[in-house]
Amino acid sequence: MRPKAGWIKFLTGRIFMTKVFVALVFGFLLVAHEGWEEKSILVAEALYVLGVALVAACIVGRAWGLSYISGSKNTKLIMTGPFSLSRNPLYFSNFLGAVGLALCSGTITVTLIVGITFALYYPRTIDGEEEKLKELFGEEFEEYRSRVPRFFPKFGGLVEEEEVVIGMHSFSRGIRELGAIVLGIGLMEVIHTLHTVGVLPNLFTIY
Repeated sequence: MRPKAGWIKFLTGRIFMTKVFVALVFGFLLVAHEGWEEKSILVAEALYVLGVALVAACIVGRAWGLSYISGSKNTKLIMTGPFSLSRNPLYFSNFLGAVGLALCSGTITVTLIVGITFALYYPRTIDGEEEKLKELFGEEFEEYRSRVPRFFPKFGGLVEEEEVVIGMHSFSRGIRELGAIVLGIGLMEVIHTLHTVGVLPNLFTIY
């Protein structure tokens, strides 16, 4: 019997693949010992502080973006707020959060793995979504695309709204998802502690 199309779509979907990748990264950290703390405590602390700062920026950026797009996705072309700086501010915030969480592991190795994976996977996702926006909004989207960067924000062109209508269902779901990133930082600390006290195996050292 052939699997249902919906099940195939789920298994190959962005959210499912992201969860699998995150599980693999944390599984890797369960057996890998972070070496910077022993070699240079300054580097270890700098990586952690930078990671927390990027996660904080991710939370602020996603909350800002969600306040504009919640309840309006695919029904209205949002071009103000963070969407006046980048066409994909939520994905940019995701990138900051992913790299920030990786830095909280205290290793450059994990950060590179996460950054490269993001760079290889997400452009295709963005392409698909922008093609859909082009079909929905036509010339309006083309004009928007001609003046606003695809990913990295171009500061200086911010256009804010006096008021926005927030769709609370999608907004609250998005905010709850941010909690997973914060929990991820805590899990990094637990894993580090368990390695330090010898509960988890240190099969190899990474920097």
